[in-house]
Amino acid sequence: MLAWRRHGPVVYRLRALFAMVMTLLATCVLALVSLSALSLYPGAGAIRPGASEQPVRATVKECHRVGPLSGYGMGYWWICQAAVRHDVGPERQVELGRSIVGPDDVGQVVELRAVCRGGGETDCYYGRPMAFILVLGYAIIEMVLKALVIGLLFAVGVYLLKAVLGAPAYVAIFDRRRRAGGVDDGMRSVKHYLNVVRQQMVVDGCAVTDEYVGSMPAVVGYRAQRWAGTRMHVFAVAAQADRVDEERLRAFSDAVVNLALTRTGDSRGVQTVLVLPILITESADAAATSLTRTAYRLHLAGVAVLAQLAVADVRARKVWAFRGTRSRGHAHHSLIAEKYVIYLPEPAAR
Repeated sequence: MLAWRRHGPVVYRLRALFAMVMTLLATCVLALVSLSALSLYPGAGAIRPGASEQPVRATVKECHRVGPLSGYGMGYWWICQAAVRHDVGPERQVELGRSIVGPDDVGQVVELRAVCRGGGETDCYYGRPMAFILVLGYAIIEMVLKALVIGLLFAVGVYLLKAVLGAPAYVAIFDRRRRAGGVDDGMRSVKHYLNVVRQQMVVDGCAVTDEYVGSMPAVVGYRAQRWAGTRMHVFAVAAQADRVDEERLRAFSDAVVNLALTRTGDSRGVQTVLVLPILITESADAAATSLTRTAYRLHLAGVAVLAQLAVADVRARKVWAFRGTRSRGHAHHSLIAEKYVIYLPEPAAR
């Protein structure tokens, strides 16, 4: 969040994308180096569940070389065709890679070890006889390298989420996941949900105060930021109500707009004011929720002051807010949507 506030959304996202690309490159390099290192091990590999090493005899027929990049990593590797005979069963034609045999072995019978899964001889790994301590070391190194690659891939996904969502929405999503164990206290009542909204305003970097807006006690969140090339004054004002109807929602919105106009004064002619009135309730009528689904108010020719309503009904477990697009003020619509994603988690039972 500190980087988001310090650098702004554009630079933050570009930095996250750069970190994602560099981490992805590091993952590819590590995967290639790991594959090359593991391919140097001439044994049959770690003992897998349900499998054990067994001696086999391989008659090497012909070999060819692959590289400098192949399924075995970097470098040049011999792949040889061989006829392998187990203690029981018919002779099998297999391909032996990783240079465990080479051209010097063509026409000769080589003693190898096989690790076969499922108790049969159709899914086997072949290699040279190795001491148990080397087999154990190989297994440990293999697990560590795989864990490192998986960890880096996870980091790539995190950076991608940060670049796409931005820091506030990213934090809000993982905060919801943290509360996923049961019914969260912040979702069970109007008062508790209002506290959740207050916390999300703080996460977004707002200065938060408790004030009376009109005749209603409210939580007022304010922050200034740059968006679409202009300086934005964002006012998010949340209050609780026993019941929300259209008249009360309109009156509350007017009071919030007046608060924003008073606070910004003459600066609104050259800057943009975004006003987000939020009412939290246990009962909202259809006319009020319908009002939230329209592009509600645009002041001063739709450029300087934008207002967009929202209602959070904790009993219905639903947030009502505008999800469409504006014919005017369209450049700032994505900011409105982002703010409501941050401030208003769905009040659903977990």
